[in-house]
Amino acid sequence: MNVSELKKEGLKGSFWNFLTIAVNQVRNFIVSLVLARLLLPSDFGLISMAMVLNIVLDTFADFGLSNAIIRKETITDDETSTIFWLNIIMGASCSILVFLSAPLFSRYFEMPQLIGIVRVTSLSFFICSFGTLQTALFQRSLDFRSPFISRLVSGIVSGIIGIVLAIYNFGVWALVASNLFGWIVYSVMVWLMSSWRPKFIFHFGKVHDLWVFGWKMTLTTIVNRIFRQLDTLVIGKLYTATSLGLFERARSLNNLVVEYSFSSIRSVMLPTLSKLQNDPAALQYSILKLIHVISFLTFLFAGLMYICADDLIILLYGEKWVGAIELFKILGLFSITLCLPVVFDSVMNVVNKMNLYLWSGVARNAILLIAIPIGLSYGFITYVWSVSIARVLGLILYFFSTRLCIKLSVKSQLLAIVRYVIPFLLPLFLWKIIEYNTSFLLLNILIKVLFYIAIYTGLNFIMRNGGYITSYTLVRSLMLKIRG
Repeated sequence: MNVSELKKEGLKGSFWNFLTIAVNQVRNFIVSLVLARLLLPSDFGLISMAMVLNIVLDTFADFGLSNAIIRKETITDDETSTIFWLNIIMGASCSILVFLSAPLFSRYFEMPQLIGIVRVTSLSFFICSFGTLQTALFQRSLDFRSPFISRLVSGIVSGIIGIVLAIYNFGVWALVASNLFGWIVYSVMVWLMSSWRPKFIFHFGKVHDLWVFGWKMTLTTIVNRIFRQLDTLVIGKLYTATSLGLFERARSLNNLVVEYSFSSIRSVMLPTLSKLQNDPAALQYSILKLIHVISFLTFLFAGLMYICADDLIILLYGEKWVGAIELFKILGLFSITLCLPVVFDSVMNVVNKMNLYLWSGVARNAILLIAIPIGLSYGFITYVWSVSIARVLGLILYFFSTRLCIKLSVKSQLLAIVRYVIPFLLPLFLWKIIEYNTSFLLLNILIKVLFYIAIYTGLNFIMRNGGYITSYTLVRSLMLKIRG
């Protein structure tokens, strides 16, 4: 394939990748919106408890082999078949482990009904292992269309099943069945759309180099996921399933609005920055510019979430979710901790500092461990504040990691973020003074959105902040192309 054809295929792949992200966001939002109105917060809390180990072990089941396949220049039938059977073995092992752990989950959370839920959800590893390699082979050949169709079909089927069961009062089992059928349909779809079939070949020695490539990233990912699940383990244990459900609803909405908004940036960041790894000055300039842009956009979305939280939660989910409002506001204030790590992680990957990547993650999680008991001493809401502040402190470690990797000063990184704090906080403070609300939720949201955007963008314009200038230029160029 020549350069022109590669560029064409890459653009086509990027289109399908973007379409996959966009459609999945819309589908997930609609399904979760309907289910949240049909089910109770405690149902979502129970499924969060049941899925703790699944989320942690999800990466281990593949062990980074998919990424290794995608990046390897050539791959043989012996290697693909061996990896397929390895995926099956590891998937089955993880399913058995989680299945046997069900009584421990029930005892830990003091929820007898968790035994059945955990045992059913444990099947996910074995079911998904049948489609893992096919998905990697699609990505390797820049075929994002097939996974898109598979995810679209599985998402629609699983969503319909979940909603129907929720209507018929199956409670938490509506969520369980929705997940289960989603896994099954996706694995079936990728098999039907893939021409590759495994052979009865297993030579571990031929994939040893791929295994070695994946272990550090897998270990780091598992450690990070364990610490991300601490909220579920702590809240589910010390409080109630309802409290956990409210927290998870606030967190998922926060993730949907903020983190997923940067999925398209994330997908192209690593390969783009990799092209600059031999040009330190250009890499420094690009990273600093990214920090500016992401800070500007993150504080924009964070302010909108905070100022509209009351009306937004009630409008979307109903009065029974009013307990999620304060949690949503707190998480919104600290949205920057979701988005900036994407940039800093990419830096360590680009310069191949995987040891630093691993140990900096351990250090950040250690800060989190200190914050948890402090927060728990003063109640549930204080706990959420405490761990959120700990994640902000973890960003400081990222600054020093980036300085070690590309010699970008900590001061310049910090200033690139702090410039957007005043435009972020000032309109929120002013609205606290005004506190004007009508009896119409949609009208309230519209007024608040216009108020915040006007002041936030106005202050960024006056301060000539780089993130605002870059974003404005990009939007203006896009509008001119549309008109032209």
